[in-house]
Amino acid sequence: MRDWDTELFHNEFADNRTSCYATSLSPFEECYGFNSLIPLDVIPLSHESNMGFEVKERTKEMKKLHKQMRAQIKKVNG
Repeated sequence: MRDWDTELFHNEFADNRTSCYATSLSPFEECYGFNSLIPLDVIPLSHESNMGFEVKERTKEMKKLHKQMRAQIKKVNG
């Protein structure tokens, strides 16, 4: 394939959306709490945009998700 460099982003994006055996979540989901559907989901928002959720609540959700992932990984690895 001569244009592998133009396809690399798409392959990486697809890989980051694939769920992991141990956690049943994708790397993207583990990091951000949701699974991106399209590449536009990863574009940073401007500071003026209204995100529609409280940062403190989102932080609590992510901490809870990470705690659940650690427990699941321990369970799978025995």
